[in-house]
Formats: sequence, structure tokens, C-alpha cells
Amino acid sequence: MAILIESTARNYPPGTRDVTSGRIAVGVTLIRVTCTREAPWPAAPGDVLDAHLELSLDDGSTWRPLAGFWAGGGALYGPGLVEHHATWLQIALRDPSNVARRARARVTNTVSLSTAITVEVW
Repeated sequence: MAILIESTARNYPPGTRDVTSGRIAVGVTLIRVTCTREAPWPAAPGDVLDAHLELSLDDGSTWRPLAGFWAGGGALYGPGLVEHHATWLQIALRDPSNVARRARARVTNTVSLSTAITVEVW
């Protein structure tokens, strides 16, 4: 595993940001984007966070959607009512021999929230 993009945890005001990586190493076949819940996200109607991965196969000249997720506010619980402190998505990457691959995360939050954004590859 290698960290491709890492932002420090901080409070983000509402808005959209692109977090762009350098090149993805040859042979990498898996990518994961994680948004941590540093403090409980505000409970608000609808989703409070929209995170999408985009992939470029031509060194950033063009970007194509790869995958994404939406997350609501408040506490997040899994099986057994265990509280989760991160929301993430993991997906396979195509074209592992391409030397010009790049990834970026486009993250939009509709309310102020505290998070760190990390993109890892394998």
C-alpha cells in the first residue's frame, strides 16, 4: 500500500475541492479514497459529503469518472452498533501498465465538517 494523496484533518467550510495526485505507479491495480470523521458530522437533511474519484490515463489532460460515494451526517454505525470513524470507497484500477495514470478526488461538502482526505493505492 502507498499513500497517493493525504490531507490533514481540519474543518472544511461548505464547497468543492479537487485533491490531485502525482502519477500512479505501474502495476497498481487498486485505489481507495477515505474521508475520516474527526468529529461527528452535522446531522443535516440529505447528504453532507460527496466524494468522487476521477482517473486520467493521459497525464491529467482529460479526466473520467471512476467511482464515488455520498455520506450523511451524524454518527455512523456498523454491525453490532460499532461506531465508524471513516467513510471510504475502494475500487479496481484499469490499465496497470500505463505510465501516465493520475487520480484525483473531487470532494464536496454541503455543511462545515471536520475530515481528512486520503487516497491509497495497491
